Parts: sequence; C-alpha cells; structure tokens
Amino acid sequence: RVPEVVTELICRRAAGNPLFTEELAYALRDSGVVRLEGGVCTLLCTEDELQAVPFPETIDGVITSRLDRLPLPHQLLLKVASVVGRDIPLRLLLSVAPKSVVAEAVQELEDLEQAGLILPAQNEKERAYRFKNILTREVIYNLMPGAQRRPLHEQVAAWYEHTHALDLARFCPLLAHHYSQAGLSAQAVPYWLAAGQEAIRATAMVEAVSHLSKGLAFLEDLPPSPARDRQELELQIALGTATMALYGWPAAELGTTLRRAHELCLELGETAQLPSILWGLWVNAFTRGQHRQALNWVKEMLAAVGDKQDADGLLACYSAAVSYFWLGDFATARRYGERALSLYDFARHRHLVHFINHDPKVAVLIYEAQWQWILGFPDRALLAVAEKDLLARRLEHPFNLAFALSWGAAGYAYRREAEQVLGQTEEAIALGHAHRLPVIHAVVGPFWKAAALLEQQKYAECLALLRPAVAVWSSFGGQLNVPYCMGMMALCLGHTGQLTEGRALITEALALAERNDERAHEAELWRIKAELLQLAPDPDPAAALTCLQRAVATARAQGARSWELRAATSLARTLASTGSTAAARDLLQPLYAAFTEGLTTRDLQDAAALLNELSVAAATSA
Repeated sequence: RVPEVVTELICRRAAGNPLFTEELAYALRDSGVVRLEGGVCTLLCTEDELQAVPFPETIDGVITSRLDRLPLPHQLLLKVASVVGRDIPLRLLLSVAPKSVVAEAVQELEDLEQAGLILPAQNEKERAYRFKNILTREVIYNLMPGAQRRPLHEQVAAWYEHTHALDLARFCPLLAHHYSQAGLSAQAVPYWLAAGQEAIRATAMVEAVSHLSKGLAFLEDLPPSPARDRQELELQIALGTATMALYGWPAAELGTTLRRAHELCLELGETAQLPSILWGLWVNAFTRGQHRQALNWVKEMLAAVGDKQDADGLLACYSAAVSYFWLGDFATARRYGERALSLYDFARHRHLVHFINHDPKVAVLIYEAQWQWILGFPDRALLAVAEKDLLARRLEHPFNLAFALSWGAAGYAYRREAEQVLGQTEEAIALGHAHRLPVIHAVVGPFWKAAALLEQQKYAECLALLRPAVAVWSSFGGQLNVPYCMGMMALCLGHTGQLTEGRALITEALALAERNDERAHEAELWRIKAELLQLAPDPDPAAALTCLQRAVATARAQGARSWELRAATSLARTLASTGSTAAARDLLQPLYAAFTEGLTTRDLQDAAALLNELSVAAATSA
C-alpha cells in the first residue's frame, strides 16, 4: 500500500518507466522521507516536504544519487563489482577489491542487497551476486575514470586465467572483454579469436561474428608485423565461416572478408590456408550467380592442391563438381563428384563440417541426386538422397542437416514427389528457425517447398512462398537458382489469371540465366515459356513450338536426358495436337526406350501414357 501523494509523485517523475519507478521508490526510502516495510509504504514527512525533496530528472541521476548516499566502502565495493560484470563471483570480487574493503566485504554486500542494488545469484558451485539490473551496473561503471577501471580489468582477467586454467574455453569471451577494457589488445585478440571459434562450434553465429569482429577491431591497435598479419588471417578465416552461416553464402561481407584473407595468404606465403580461402571465394561467387568467376576460383584451387588427396583436394573436386553442374556440364560435374566421393573419409574429413558449415560428402550427394536424375538415372538419384540424409543425421550438425534437407530436397522435386519434398523442407525450415539460420528458413527451404506446391498445383501458395524467399535471397546478394524460381513463379502467375505478368517473368528469367551463364535449368525454362505461350486467352502455338524445340535441343546438347524427355513429352503432345502423330511418336519413343530405371516416376509415366495415346491414334487412323 502506497500513499496517494507518493504514487502521484513517482508516476509524474518516472513517466511510466518501470525501472525509473523502482529506483525512485528506493531513492525516497534512502532519503528518509518514506519507510518501506512489510509491503506497506509509510510517509515520514509532510506533503510539502515530500514535494521539496530534490531528485534528479533522469534514471541515471537517481541511481547516482542513491550511490552517493552510501558509505564510501560500499561505494568502492560496488564500483569494483561493476568492473567484474553483472554477475559477481564472491571469490573474484574479494581477490581484486582493495584491502581496505575486503575485511567487511561480506557485510557490505549484505547491506547492498538490502538496499536493492544487488541480488544473490543462482550459483550452485560458489557464492555469487549479481546487479539487480544492467542499467545500475552501467551507471556505476561509468562513474569510474578509465585509469581506475583498466588495472581492475587486468586483475579480473588474470584471476580467470589462474583460477580456470584447465577450463579456459568457456571463459574466453570474458577474458577477451576484460583484456580489451584493460587496454591490452595483444592479450585480448587471441581470446576474441578463441571465443569466436568456440561460438562457431556451438552454431552460435551471431555471437561468433560479434567476437571475431571485435578481435579484428582490437587488432588495429597492434603494430604491423608478420605475427600480427597471421593473427588477422586466422580471424578473417573464422569470420568467413561465421558470416557464411549467418548471412548466407552470397553475402557481400563474406567476399570482402575472404578477399582480404586471400591477400594475406599470398603476402605471408601461407599456402596451406589458400585452398580453404579459395573455396569460400568460390561459394560466394557462384551463389551470387557469378558462375564464370566461380569457375576461375575453382581452377586456382585445383592448381593449388595439385594431386593432393587430402581435405583440400576433396574441397577442390567438390567445388568443381558444383560449378560445372550450374554451367550445365553435367558429365564433367559427375566426373569431379565421383573423384570427391572417392577421396572422402568420414574419420579424416568429418571436421570439415565445422569449417564450411556443411559436410562436403553431403553436399556432393545433394548434387549427385540432381545430376543422376538429369542424366537419366532417377533411381540412382533416390539412392544419393537416402545416403546424404543418413550421413547428415549421423554428423549431428544443425546447419549441415538443414542444408541437406532443404537443398537436398531437389532430388525428390525433380522426381516430382511432392510429399517427400514437403517432409524434408518443413523439417529444414523448423531447424532454420530453431538455430537462427535465415538462409535456410527464409530462402532455401521455401525454394524447394514451393516446387512441391507447384507440383500439387497450389499456385497461390507457391507464389506466396517464392516471392519473399527470392526477395530475401536477393537482399543477401544471392542470384543462384533465381532463374529457376522465377520460372516457377511465372507458371503460377500464368495459371492464376496473370498471364501477361507470367510471360514477362519467364522472359526475364531466361535473360538472367543467360547473363549469369546459369545453365542447369535452361531447358526447363524454355519448356515453361512454351507452356505459358500455350495458355488461353492468348495462345501463340508457333512461338510455343519454337520454345519446345529449343528446350529439347538444349537438353540434348547437355546430355540431360530427363530434361530432354520432359521437354520432348510436351513437344510430342503439341505435335500430336496439330495432327503430326508420327513425328510425335518418332521423337518420344527412342527417348523413352533409352531409360532403364525410374519407370514409375511421373515423367516416365506421362511419356508412356502419351506414347500409348499416340499408338492408339496411329492405329485408328490406319
């Protein structure tokens, strides 16, 4: 219960700020004008005297005025505690506090607890306290001149190093902070690096980027030297790993970070680090749609590793496989992919998942599923999907698993198995949310979930998913797979009464694919354009026929038998509709007959059904 006049005063001064309200109440108590006891506030002066009590106008000022009313030993102890941090282990505080306050420190801490400035901390191992709120600690900390704070920070850091010498890893952020605030950048930088690396291992990428960026900032205090440059190289490499996971492969920040690392590598002659840096530059370029630049990085990587059969050789072959895939050279992609799989050894290479955020074998299997389907082996594609899922779950790395389930759903999507795609992508999206991985839950997961919705002819839902995903991906700097996503969106527009917009979008998609030299889905984009040109109310049969012929020719030149079959099925249906039944059958029959597996997949069933219709039509006309 609070007297109305006290309530009115506090509300007027605090303006609804709950922390300000609490601090004003304590300030009134400390000044002797009210008594707080047993949940009751008693006014100890007249209303006029209450109104005349001088109080600062800001919460910082109120906290400072409360501190000024404390005995000097209590003030000093609080200031030392503010340097320790919000959490205050008693042993640490007694170790660094001036001897003049140590003798009575326990009683003084109890007094400060009674004053509502600190609280006992929940610590089962040792007695500890914590500031009641962060602002109180900050205000008290800022009352101390830097010259007084710096030696205390150094003492705190030294205490942690001595007391926890056998378990320093979990204290690296604290050590880095205290050495930084002590002005000892040379001691701080290695701890910022270690803190960042530990955060990466814990998939705490926000914290990792923060720690590593601070390490680079404090590194600026050190004089130029090869040792300093080597430290910067380590920080830049680790920052590249964290940036890649947090902001995605195409992030401009990633390119900036790794180009600097590349420069340092060459200056220092650190050839051992070069392949991994080149790998990062490659993934940044190819996800930005810069496929020719990406291939240049791959070639430099292959030259750097030579005939090595270690992790660097594995990464180089994996990168080459992926680059050639997107360039539409599926046979070369398969050759490098097979080489990468032959080099992979679980025991020797499982650590790579912590460096590049996904396992290279998992990544190769994701693409193997795609090129096996494209090259005409749908069942082998399914085997690759199963193998990558098994390995990804065995590795128990959140980003790697989410990556395997999201981009890895492409194998099912090509086979037009919508339910399997939805199962994988929804699990991936949930993992992305749980581990704060926007590139998964906002981009890659929706990309392939949308493919399932398109297969189910849920055009509005597909469009609603793809539009924001492409926008987010573009905001990251990503253009990889955007032409294919634009193609899917164009189909959705065409089938929801927005045919003009759909046709304009597929034209834009083909132009972007041409500009970026992104050829993996080129044949399918031409087939999609043909489908849109065949739709009412404004069909253009001649233009559609030309597009289908272009789709078939493109797929044939690439050796992409499944894309060719899908396009040829559409072309054969178009030819049959104009009375060219024999030409339609002559086109489709040898393509279908060449398949020795995957006969129950949708594309092959569609082709078989059409061939049966053509045979019946031919027999009828005869």
